[in-house]
Amino acid sequence: MVSVPTAEDPAGHIQAFYLAHGTVIVIAQAIGALALIPFVMFARALDRRARTSPEGARSRIMSATVLIVIVQLVTNVVPILIVTMNDAAAETARSWTRVEDVADAILFACLAFFAVAATRAKPRWIIAVGWVSAALMLVHAAVSPFGESALQVVAPLSFVVLVLVLSIRLLVGPVAKREPDAPSA
Repeated sequence: MVSVPTAEDPAGHIQAFYLAHGTVIVIAQAIGALALIPFVMFARALDRRARTSPEGARSRIMSATVLIVIVQLVTNVVPILIVTMNDAAAETARSWTRVEDVADAILFACLAFFAVAATRAKPRWIIAVGWVSAALMLVHAAVSPFGESALQVVAPLSFVVLVLVLSIRLLVGPVAKREPDAPSA
């Protein structure tokens, strides 16, 4: 795991980091963009389940998913721009890193929106997991543009836990309520 420079780091350090790790950064961004495919498929499955649920609630899952895809692609493009501008001034790299920091914060806010939308009309414990994850991601989004965040590991992990819980719920399906035993004749 590598600590990516933030806009708070010295400009020369940012430029040197992107020069030294250009190939790995481009590969990581391509993997991140490709990871959107299974995420969108997962979100579509959640959305279909929400729309066919007895509650019939209007789902905001796909709205949140579209926002996540757009912002994720921005967070993929910016590091590639920094890598391809290897002869740019160190201050230019720092400016683009600031854009990346803000885009990451917006991405976490979109993930929080998804967490709330995906857990709507679910059992209370799943709603609680969603809200805790959303809260951690929102706090991380609020403080991360200003440098290192204590939540930079915890917030993404909370989202992974939420996706795991929702995935299991999708696979198992909603737990059917048992009918009371009929009296024997």
